[in-house]
Amino acid sequence: MPTPIRRRFNVQTLLQDKAATGQTLDQVMLLVNQATAVTTRYVTVSLDDFSETLTDGTVEYKFAQTFFGQELKPETLTLVYRDITEAPETVADALDDAVALGGAWYFQCYIGNTDADIADQQALAAYGESFEDRLQTVLMTQDAEAYNAGSTADIGALLRAISSNRASVIFHPASVTLVDGVKDISGERPDAAILGRMSMTQEGAEQFDWHSLVGVSDSNLTAAQQNVLTDQGTGKGYNFVEQLKNTTFIHMFRGRTCTDREIRIQWGADWHDVSFETGLANYAFQNPLMAFDDETFADAESIAYQWRDQALERRIIVNTAERPAVIKFPDPDTIDASTRASGVATLNNVYDYYLNSAIDEWRITGNWRLGQ
Repeated sequence: MPTPIRRRFNVQTLLQDKAATGQTLDQVMLLVNQATAVTTRYVTVSLDDFSETLTDGTVEYKFAQTFFGQELKPETLTLVYRDITEAPETVADALDDAVALGGAWYFQCYIGNTDADIADQQALAAYGESFEDRLQTVLMTQDAEAYNAGSTADIGALLRAISSNRASVIFHPASVTLVDGVKDISGERPDAAILGRMSMTQEGAEQFDWHSLVGVSDSNLTAAQQNVLTDQGTGKGYNFVEQLKNTTFIHMFRGRTCTDREIRIQWGADWHDVSFETGLANYAFQNPLMAFDDETFADAESIAYQWRDQALERRIIVNTAERPAVIKFPDPDTIDASTRASGVATLNNVYDYYLNSAIDEWRITGNWRLGQ
């Protein structure tokens, strides 16, 4: 029998088709309390089917209607159902079960928005701070204690006191007094509006204020009330909806977390970190050896540059002579033997970037002169 060519000249293609995709960072979740036994832990709805899946007239229906009613149309919304019958589930138990069943989200909201909901809002924010994947919590409250400078028991004050960087709260009153009478706006959901508008944008590329919102009204707050809510440093870390005088432009001011951090910056940092992590994971999948050598460190550094450059394109960070975006991996030969033997490449401070902070307001002065 003739000798097969393959016996002398053998070619084999190794299919490197494993790939990490990273955490989803554009999905929004609403936690819904259910007064009957929960049979469906979570559902995901779209613009096309939410009106068939959800019951018209419910709070979750209004949330979805506002969410999908913005200028940019999100693809889907996730609703997680929590059992609040005689033996109510904790917020964490309901969410953990949804995650175990395949649920995934980044921005999380709560259905309740009064002072009676504070404990559950705190629990949701705590879940967002401690969950292994990255999350942000966006809450809404109608509690008028929000603009009481002396109150420390409203949800914004409570979260600010514990430096909750991943939680944001929007104050929106139940009603406003206008020239022609009192207007009931208790059914409005500015949390749904802002996340519906922003979740389809690139992570970290756009600030959360100064975008036109649909389906929400001006909060009709006095200057003093606004200052209590939002003044950086002395305020209580809230956001609110405003309409600029003599315009039809309605937006959320200021687009910040309870600690005055931009929601955009937190989102952008999370996107950068998830992308960098995913890049390293894919590098591990596609290479036969990662080691404490020049080749591996150079490859890892190139991954760092890839996502630094993407962050620069999105204007999350800057790279100027005065504010350089520096990446510097160490020489692997300088890493001590015990670290090398551990197999864990712990590299601290390999990049140093300057945030590109958004402008929420302008204050400009100038001079007009008569001349010499």
